[in-house]
Amino acid sequence: MRIANNFPGGLLFGLLLPALALFIYAMIMRDDTGLWQYLAETQRVRLLSPLLSLAALLNLAAFYFFLQKNWYKTVQGVITATLGYAFLILYLKFVL
Repeated sequence: MRIANNFPGGLLFGLLLPALALFIYAMIMRDDTGLWQYLAETQRVRLLSPLLSLAALLNLAAFYFFLQKNWYKTVQGVITATLGYAFLILYLKFVL
């Protein structure tokens, strides 16, 4: 699937970019624990939602990059993915 000016490509890009950033951060910061144990620990100490918020900020760069190229359908996908992350962050922050 080409990412050039289509909604699914922007949605996929918008979902994977913050997830990849969080994965890289977790791989750097964790000690001898596994990835899932580290993420569970960050959720236990209420750090996962701020980390996801920072990771989702990367979508802002993608938004402006695709907007500069006039790929408006891709921009819609990135915005949709960012809204999905926003709902996940609110769920983690206020429900769990």
